[in-house]
Amino acid sequence: MPINAEQRRLVYEVSPAARDLAEQLERPDNQWRFINCPSGTCDFGGGWMIWAMREAAAAAGFFRDAETAQRYFGRLSQEIDDACSDGRLSCRPRLPASLQPLQRAPLDALVDSLGRLSSDLLTSRTLIDFQPEYTPIPQEIRDEYTAIVRGLPEDNAAGRAEFERFDQRREFFEGWAATYRTAVPVLLAAAVVCVLLAVALRRRTAPRRAAFWLLPALATALLAGVAVRLVLLSIIDAAEYDAAQGRYQLPNHVLLVAALVVVIAAVVSRPWTPAEPAARARRRQSRGGCRRRR
Repeated sequence: MPINAEQRRLVYEVSPAARDLAEQLERPDNQWRFINCPSGTCDFGGGWMIWAMREAAAAAGFFRDAETAQRYFGRLSQEIDDACSDGRLSCRPRLPASLQPLQRAPLDALVDSLGRLSSDLLTSRTLIDFQPEYTPIPQEIRDEYTAIVRGLPEDNAAGRAEFERFDQRREFFEGWAATYRTAVPVLLAAAVVCVLLAVALRRRTAPRRAAFWLLPALATALLAGVAVRLVLLSIIDAAEYDAAQGRYQLPNHVLLVAALVVVIAAVVSRPWTPAEPAARARRRQSRGGCRRRR
């Protein structure tokens, strides 16, 4: 979440712990100011603020070990809370950290984000994005990544060779991507037809078995997972940073495809029985009960 220059200035006035970060944070050449910023006068973006603070804390000696870091950030948090409580800072009502974006998400922006993300999910628009050409990476940056991520090419020559192998099979991967983009709307349409069919023929079902409700319950749970994640991503997109990215939608694709398959399976496997024979069976059963009572 963005913390602008005026907010930082006010916090420095009331928190000695925050002032320990000021020298590093307020440096004009602080690298975290210029990410995704085309102009020369930039401030920290919301997605980068946490990294800027961590780097500043490390430069001030508060990241020697986990205990030191926890103790320092706990003191920083307490000093800000105390200033909010006694009126030295003007603060909004405090919510749990994961819910605070709700206070910064206007309803119109939230609805717009929800619509865009839902459309992206159904069309797979942002899911698959093939790199058009190889982009060299400075070796010092590559060394940082290869030290912690297995399987990455160790230099640009190896990276270019890997890209060329991919490029030779690009049509194969693009074909699978096109197939998936088509399959999701088709599955959705099939699931909708199946649900409408089930509603139209509900009087012809035999839902007495407990197992009958298992697949609909599973489909409902999967769709609820899709809805919850879409709402969470919409809040982040409206209040924090651009969350309309394919990588953030990956769990939703898994949940959605599973839900659509389960919906179709639930309807196809539903035990249908003709209405008239079932009615006659109930009448026979009723007459048999009357004879037994007599």
